[in-house]
Amino acid sequence: MQGMKRPWDISQQLSEGDKMGPQKIILNVDGMSCGHCSGMVQRTLEGISGISNVSVDLNGKKAIFEADGQDLIAKAVKEINEAGYKASEL
Repeated sequence: MQGMKRPWDISQQLSEGDKMGPQKIILNVDGMSCGHCSGMVQRTLEGISGISNVSVDLNGKKAIFEADGQDLIAKAVKEINEAGYKASEL
């Protein structure tokens, strides 16, 4: 048994740099006024590698997605802003 790793062993805890899985992200998105706008925001987000499960709520002015890393949140905000909308974190 010596040398076997057990899942409950403290030494097996994930380090700070390890991935914890995708995070659910919600952004406010101002400037959307129609289905074309929400579609543009959705396509923009779907084009970013590491972002998945994208949905855009036109009435609520929100974009909801899963991101594989914190750096993707800033990238998503930047890309949406470059598409002509105003995105910000909640």
